[in-house]
Amino acid sequence: MNIDFQNPELLFLLIILIPLPLIMWKGYQIRQHSLRIFTGKSWNLSGKYLAVTMVVIIFLSTLLLQAAGPRQILTSTDKNLSANIVFLIDVSRSMAARIDCDARTRLDRAKTIISRVVTNLPSAKFSFASFSGLSFILSEMTYDRQYIMDIIHNGIFIEVVPFPGSDISNALHVIIEKKMEQPRVYEHVDYLILISDGDLAAEDIKALETTAPLVRDAEIEIISVGMGTDEGIPIPTLDKNQLCIKGQYERAEGKEFYTHLVETPLRKVSDATGGIYFHESEEDELRVYLMSKLEPLATNKPPLQTVDLNWIFLSLTSLSLFLFVLLKRL
Repeated sequence: MNIDFQNPELLFLLIILIPLPLIMWKGYQIRQHSLRIFTGKSWNLSGKYLAVTMVVIIFLSTLLLQAAGPRQILTSTDKNLSANIVFLIDVSRSMAARIDCDARTRLDRAKTIISRVVTNLPSAKFSFASFSGLSFILSEMTYDRQYIMDIIHNGIFIEVVPFPGSDISNALHVIIEKKMEQPRVYEHVDYLILISDGDLAAEDIKALETTAPLVRDAEIEIISVGMGTDEGIPIPTLDKNQLCIKGQYERAEGKEFYTHLVETPLRKVSDATGGIYFHESEEDELRVYLMSKLEPLATNKPPLQTVDLNWIFLSLTSLSLFLFVLLKRL
């Protein structure tokens, strides 16, 4: 495991712990002497001294280590290769489709695929955007895996954009605009992974056909991932906390509404931009394809990817504090 510290200069403060055992031993000798004078008995406190000294040293050293900012540096055999990739994720109600409340939604499965892609491409840079009737940028381009995983698990959910519909065309216009008007951030974005069930209204499909050439002109390749199957699946009703209500499903014209995977618009928009379409069951093929798209970084220095390790030292600090209080009461 490759570990470093954000503030390594603070580690020099560990030197102050060297004389601590001697200071504490001197204090226990004074205490033994005082007890012998006032009680007339000889007290052996050496065992307690050793235990308390060890606990205090652990407590103080873990506090200093936390302040130094411990972190694990993730390494990769492909650390000299990278790519700039935007995930564009459908968060419309149809992505909540499932047989019952105990099954995983299309969006749940999509988030699993996204997590595995990110893990499999440790040196790639990612951004996230979502869409329903409107689109919304969820993050800027980043290498930070901890931040990325937080977005995947907590920032992507049904109707994070609370507007009905699945307007992919509007979302693509937003990405193009970001690339053209924010070159420092989006200039090098070459790949967009579109994740959707393709269940679009007729006007949205038509708009998508006119937008695809603009995406190609912006030199962005769309890689589509279709979620679901041809089999019609109902959409459970959600409460105000976005939780599934058992036995209740979305209705249209008095009947339960069923949604299907529609691959055609997803295939067409990928084909029009020189990209490729994958079904969600082809996750392995998707990852292999993306690996083939990685290119050498402009610098030999790989992007820094870290995982915060403070929780380990916080646990030791808490444990040592508990033991110290316990020993003092004995």
